[in-house]
Amino acid sequence: MEDGEQGPFEDPNWGWINRLPPGHEGRPAGQKWRERYARLVRATLNERDWRPVASPVEIPVPVEQQQFIDALRDLIEATGLHDSRWLLFAGITRRVDSYLAGECIPQEEALIRVLKICVDHLEKIDGKTVDALYERLGHLAKQARAARVRERRVARNSRS
Repeated sequence: MEDGEQGPFEDPNWGWINRLPPGHEGRPAGQKWRERYARLVRATLNERDWRPVASPVEIPVPVEQQQFIDALRDLIEATGLHDSRWLLFAGITRRVDSYLAGECIPQEEALIRVLKICVDHLEKIDGKTVDALYERLGHLAKQARAARVRERRVARNSRS
């Protein structure tokens, strides 16, 4: 590959340096900045390496997560298939059960999938209502994640 050509594995952040014409004053300056950045990254990573992994703690389901669980349960009950969730969710029934049990909180993609399945079984629902449901459940899920982090931190600090 000739000097200045872009290869398939070229660094997307610093590849511009090699694309400058030979003898351009930006090449040495770019090289210096790339070296400084690499040193900074190495120093930062080495600094992070010494931190011990946080110890696991048992926490009760936070209030915010319970609010998410209640909203999700209400949505599932609105479909009329709450007692037969396996008919509604098929292969992801265990995952949905773990959300309802407070064992985990769904990420955005999983939440969208659950919402779409439920909406397909609801009668007389329009796009604005679906958007409002998604916004509400997404907001509650974010709050629940933050609450779990907070509660774990409190539990670790009180144990020390």
